[in-house]
Amino acid sequence: MVRGLSVAYYGYLFEASGYGHAARAYIRAMHETGIKLSVTELGENPPQQVRDEFVRSLIGRRIKADFHLCHGIPPDWAHIAALFPNVIGMTVTETDTMPNQWKNVLNQVLEVWVPCKFNLDAFKQVLQRTVFQLPHACFPLKASGAPLVAENFLALSDQDFIFFNIFHWQNRKNPMGLIEAYLRAFPSEHDTVLVLKTHKGVAGVARRVIEKVRRRVGSQARIDVYAKLWDEAHLDALYRRGDCYVSLHRGEGWCYPLFEAACRGIPLIATGYSGPMEYLNPEHHQLVNYTLGPVRQKYPYYRTQMRWAEPDLGHAVELLRRTYEHRHSSREEALEVSKGVCQTFSLKSIGTMIRHRLLTLRGTLNASL
Repeated sequence: MVRGLSVAYYGYLFEASGYGHAARAYIRAMHETGIKLSVTELGENPPQQVRDEFVRSLIGRRIKADFHLCHGIPPDWAHIAALFPNVIGMTVTETDTMPNQWKNVLNQVLEVWVPCKFNLDAFKQVLQRTVFQLPHACFPLKASGAPLVAENFLALSDQDFIFFNIFHWQNRKNPMGLIEAYLRAFPSEHDTVLVLKTHKGVAGVARRVIEKVRRRVGSQARIDVYAKLWDEAHLDALYRRGDCYVSLHRGEGWCYPLFEAACRGIPLIATGYSGPMEYLNPEHHQLVNYTLGPVRQKYPYYRTQMRWAEPDLGHAVELLRRTYEHRHSSREEALEVSKGVCQTFSLKSIGTMIRHRLLTLRGTLNASL
């Protein structure tokens, strides 16, 4: 009889971020396959951006852990990894090479887990430890109570065709490129609107960028920016109302908002590069051509020797128009391919992968004693 597995998990449990969303999904995936869990929030003063009572109920549970899973930016959990045996490091990056600052930490753990082949190739080049690919899990946002109606809090009409993006305003996400492609695709005021959901404090920056691009392109097409923190009910309403999710990113480790749209069967336009290629289908999703160029964003873990994508805005304009003009067939294709996405990356599927990997590792460790 196989003894049960116990895992101590450390992550950004209540952040409204990709790391946070992935953590909550992994925790549920492990729970669903019978793994006993205790969880710990990383950081001394973590932001309480997301309510999750199930995850909260696991904080501080007393267990004898077979493994310690540290999930996030490696320097953030290095002090924890130094305290325990059998530590697995879980992380992600958005460029074609791994940050140099992470090498020492990751070479001290038992194994490194990353979500995509894009990362697998980058990490294997420089690490002495085994690198294992564990995709993220499909964990749809669920609003409590009656669903919100997007028109009740967004400036929309029933006839509007909604392009949208949910992102943190930064160069890697390429908001200027998205704005330019949209304004070029729709050169006059139209029955379309681009909804940009971003974080607090950048409304002024967004407004200036939009006006700058508007003057250059000469378009009056509608763009609405919502720079505030939304709860899951508001995000759910946007996904349900949105007609096409657009991401002209330069690089992603996974991108949960784009993944969420793929799971829900929403038509997608996205740069055909990096982590999202794990779940994007070139035959049914609209993938934007790109060239590779040097990373140009100030961030402690980026350097100019790294590369990321520069999406072809002319191609993006074509795809925006095509999706708008063929909305019904685009929706049908997206809905059809979403069935496979949801099955492949279900909580049960990912939880089973975790369980099998941990049992294999435990067997190897016991055999070496």
